Amino acid sequence: MSFLSKAVSFLIYFTAAAVSVLLIKRAEKKKSKILAAFGILVAVLLATFRESGIDFPTYHHIYDHIHAGGAYPIEWGWIVLNRVAPSYKAMLFLAALIFYGVSYIAIHRFDARYRWMSWLVILSTCTGFFYNGTRQAIASAFVFLGISYFYKKKYIYFAVSVALGALFHKSAWIMLLLLPLYWFVMKRVKKLMLSTVIMSVIALFSVPIVVFAVRKMGIFLGYIENISFNFSLMFLLYTLPPLLLYAWKPSEFKENKMLHFCLIFYIMVIPMQFLGMRITFADRIMLYFRPMLAIAIPLIIEHYEAKSRIKGKNAKVFYVFWFIFYHIMMGVLLNENGMYPYMNFSF
Repeated sequence: MSFLSKAVSFLIYFTAAAVSVLLIKRAEKKKSKILAAFGILVAVLLATFRESGIDFPTYHHIYDHIHAGGAYPIEWGWIVLNRVAPSYKAMLFLAALIFYGVSYIAIHRFDARYRWMSWLVILSTCTGFFYNGTRQAIASAFVFLGISYFYKKKYIYFAVSVALGALFHKSAWIMLLLLPLYWFVMKRVKKLMLSTVIMSVIALFSVPIVVFAVRKMGIFLGYIENISFNFSLMFLLYTLPPLLLYAWKPSEFKENKMLHFCLIFYIMVIPMQFLGMRITFADRIMLYFRPMLAIAIPLIIEHYEAKSRIKGKNAKVFYVFWFIFYHIMMGVLLNENGMYPYMNFSF
């Protein structure tokens, strides 16, 4: 990949994201659904015309295979989506519309301020995942929506949302374990960092139990094909920094129930990463928890702005620069999920 193609790709991503976020910000200020729709559409079109993503050619092959009348061992929600789309680009458009549309509805349902910041978090931390693991990304969007119902104790709607996600990736069914996990464990958490360490240790040493349970149930067997131990703490370098403004004085946030709820779910990213060090692909379960950061960040900003406008402004600046840096680090430098180049440029 040439430097020029990488630079042009970055310019495309940056410009599209900036336009999309500014439209969402304007929509929030004007209470305009039309502007919000245009903001979503920018992200959708960006995802439609790409030629990037590690699994981009794989999904193209699946599309061609299904349209040729062949059977394919994959979730039927994805099969239906491929069959109704008249072309591969049309399928990418519909997939992106579902992912970004459902994600925005979930953000809206949490009723948090600064939706533009929530949208920035989704664009910077979840777009690469969508470009690569498109089916699971769609499933995670439905789970994200489901958690918004979960927060408001609408458990039937939560289960329905998870079921819709499972139509695209069966791993979404695992999220039904949130009900007992939240009621008996997560709800009782008082100190987030301490509980994260405890859950991470449990994740590391619970592998034999997980493997036994999976084999007994006869599902998700692909997740336990490779049991190994690849220890690394590198993921903490991009997981923990967004929590710095919270960790500075966590006692100040103890009355914010929604923030506490969001962070309880977000920190599950860490033990799931540790579980993935032992069981290949198990760490992908953490992708269902990552979108909760999109709700937590605006709540942290809102807290600082309540103290003073300057502190609120500084918090916004910190997060804008962090998520730009995050894309540069994970996308440009490490090329996570194969986002670069955006397409096969001829120069």
